[in-house]
Amino acid sequence: MSEEEPVAPPVTDMQQAVEDAKAWFGPQEEFVVPIKSGVNARVSDQIKKVHWNNVIVHEEGRVIEIEITYNTTSVPIRSAKTINDIEKKKKDAFFRLILVKRETVGFDKFILKYFPEITAANQKKLVVNNYTVWSNDFSGDIQMMSWDEEINTGWYVQNGEKLYTYFIKSDNGKKSRGYNNAALNCTPIMEEVCFSYGDDEGEITCGGGYCDIPEYGIECFEIIAYEDPNCSDQYNPGSGPGTYTGPGGGGGSGSGGGSGGWIPSDEDLDLFIPSLTPDDGYFYSGAKKLIPSILSLDNGDEIIVDFGVTESDNKSANKEVGELLIEGLQAAIKKANANLSSQEKITRIYVAATTNGGHSSTSNHYNGTAIDISRINGSKMALTGVTNQITQLQLAMDDFPNVRENFGPYFKHKYSSESNSWNYNHPVGGHNDHIHFSVR
Repeated sequence: MSEEEPVAPPVTDMQQAVEDAKAWFGPQEEFVVPIKSGVNARVSDQIKKVHWNNVIVHEEGRVIEIEITYNTTSVPIRSAKTINDIEKKKKDAFFRLILVKRETVGFDKFILKYFPEITAANQKKLVVNNYTVWSNDFSGDIQMMSWDEEINTGWYVQNGEKLYTYFIKSDNGKKSRGYNNAALNCTPIMEEVCFSYGDDEGEITCGGGYCDIPEYGIECFEIIAYEDPNCSDQYNPGSGPGTYTGPGGGGGSGSGGGSGGWIPSDEDLDLFIPSLTPDDGYFYSGAKKLIPSILSLDNGDEIIVDFGVTESDNKSANKEVGELLIEGLQAAIKKANANLSSQEKITRIYVAATTNGGHSSTSNHYNGTAIDISRINGSKMALTGVTNQITQLQLAMDDFPNVRENFGPYFKHKYSSESNSWNYNHPVGGHNDHIHFSVR
């Protein structure tokens, strides 16, 4: 939240709901899935990643739904399947983290896993299939899992309609219940569901309570299913919130229908909250120039630079700045990238403000010696929290000889060249969604 950013509209309730959920969940993005008996018993080195840049809000902020991905995953198979079939099903599958706000403090969390039987356009979009709606084009399995990857409840769906609800059979999970309504069809359907991640070539045959060739990564379970969802509480669905039963009906079309959620726009996801950073009125008299849209480093690397437009004055951040600031930016990115893996290297930055926008009268922005960076490689800091890229970039900025201010999500440091001293806990607010870097 830039203290140099212009005064922005108040944060909406939906924006705040996302921020509250993210603050509760924490900054970690990648999680190792433990190997255990169950659908992941044969899947090793499985990692799930939470994508806060792809989120939808339901029920006026009570439910937050976030895209998650897996580097590998098992998929349900219901008939004869080849390894190629399984690989295709893995590509079509999509996954969501659901955070449900508690009445007291915090959130309940669980995972929804979608396994379409056929490839259909736009099925993975948040507005098409989600917590509140199933697309009319969706047919296949939808499973509610605990965060620890244990099956809670499953639904077999055809054309967006729930055919039946099922649970993994467990004697320990049985509950007794008497039904006053004799019309309920509570005769259980017994079925075998197998899961495979397909790590070899050949054909896998499942059915009739039996799956062949288990060395191909197959794990099978007997499930208990009910056509009438009112029967489903005969069995304990396991860990996680037990009140979610799915939307219970069809949704939008595969061309992009759906409903029931608020999705942040790019502007919403920046979430700039102004907080001023005055300095001592220093005047910069050095040479100035525009930051190039392709920033060349002295090692030959090229960095794409995007520029934002501030709302208060409707001006682009692409303004002339001190050449010393550009030199500092080049040096910092080069040094940061030297400490980042090839997958993490900074290749693109988003400049939210230079001399544009509203700032305190003594801000270094008006000197052309300060810059606000709010995105790295297209990801908004407002949603990612502290990442390795942010950490390494701020550390590298501290090493630039002419650094003045280095405020961001990782730390808030200020250096005084006059006294040759550092303040490693500068009392300035904000800066959770961008890095403010100034030079002198």
